[in-house]
Amino acid sequence: HPRAALLPAYAAGGVYALDILPESPRRNGGDSYGKVGLLARNGYPPWFDNSSSSRNLLGYVWRGGTEIHLCKLATHISLTCASTRYASGPETFGALRGSQWPFLAVRRYMLYDVLLHELGHLQIINPRMKDLRRKFAREPRAIDFAHHWRETLWSTPFEHHDPAHTPPPPEEFEATRAYWPQAQAEHKRGLKFSRDQKFKEAFACFTRAAEAYPYHSMAFEQLGIAYITGRGTNPSEERAIEFCRRALAIDPNLYYARYILYWWKGEERRRARARTDKETYFTEPIGL
Repeated sequence: HPRAALLPAYAAGGVYALDILPESPRRNGGDSYGKVGLLARNGYPPWFDNSSSSRNLLGYVWRGGTEIHLCKLATHISLTCASTRYASGPETFGALRGSQWPFLAVRRYMLYDVLLHELGHLQIINPRMKDLRRKFAREPRAIDFAHHWRETLWSTPFEHHDPAHTPPPPEEFEATRAYWPQAQAEHKRGLKFSRDQKFKEAFACFTRAAEAYPYHSMAFEQLGIAYITGRGTNPSEERAIEFCRRALAIDPNLYYARYILYWWKGEERRRARARTDKETYFTEPIGL
């Protein structure tokens, strides 16, 4: 990741995580919470496992400071308590107090607060200590590390296709404050209609959510799914690709939007090959 060069040597490896965080740090139900193992001191590749939940457990360092884990949270867990505990506040990441966090704000928080906080625990304070709890940095130093490096990284101009790597611009926060609650309510209503097989009502809800809040990547993704499957509206590949691209411009890791684009590119290659084969078939001389 380009920002790895700005961090200390012991923390630069962990910035590999900035490009592999799943599409939504919140999962959609169940009893287990997926955790993604991130590249840290030993250079291990990412890996996944499951564990129980805790509102206060957002990430941790494991195995003697060699692995960092970021927890995938349930949708009903609030992040406001955790963010205010470390004196950051939800507004820093583009969220509102007393409301569910936008998906983009959750990803910003997990990357530029939780991840940096866990990287701060990799600081060796007492190298001669055999007890790992006394050898590595504790909470106060980790909190200071996260605050310092978030401000340092965000103060440096950085162009990236993923808006989670930049602080929330004023226009995004104003749109969140004005339109996010009602847009998210429409999105939830649309998901309920989809589960009940009422696709026309669901399509109308997703349309209102996308129109109200232009940063609602999940609503754009649902519209792309509706157009590619023809559920609730007339099927249209062009409209589906348009909405999937708008969704991925906000959140590049959305699974279904990426899948639809990959499928469409494969179809385009197949059609181009079929056109070439057809032209060749009618132009080549027939040997008798």
